[in-house]
Amino acid sequence: MKTQEIERKASLIIVAEILFSIMPLLILMFITILNNQPLLEIFKRSDISFISVYFFGQTLVRFISGIAKSEKKKKWQVISLFVSLLFIFGIIPSIILLIVIYTELYSTTLVYILQNIWLIISILAYFIFGKIGQMYLDE
Repeated sequence: MKTQEIERKASLIIVAEILFSIMPLLILMFITILNNQPLLEIFKRSDISFISVYFFGQTLVRFISGIAKSEKKKKWQVISLFVSLLFIFGIIPSIILLIVIYTELYSTTLVYILQNIWLIISILAYFIFGKIGQMYLDE
């Protein structure tokens, strides 16, 4: 299979998984609208951080699974750095934000903005590195 074909198929798989994974957020949006609550309240819920943790975790699983299956030789130092960066800058901040929002330690706008930024970063990380992992799986 050609590289472009593999990349296209991997992109479609990852986009489908992203859409399915954000489905709970869409359901919350509909419930919020039906209850005549402000739509922005959704983005203040700790559910956003749960989804971020999920995407960062899935990024690790997909990427490492693809590398493990791939027959191409990879430098373990680069893989180790990538995994460490995902934990330090992805999963750990998402969990901290989840705890802060869930326990209502701080209910400032900045915390909610950071939570939503981390959601976007987690989705982008999953799209980029999850797609790479999927491409390795499809080789």
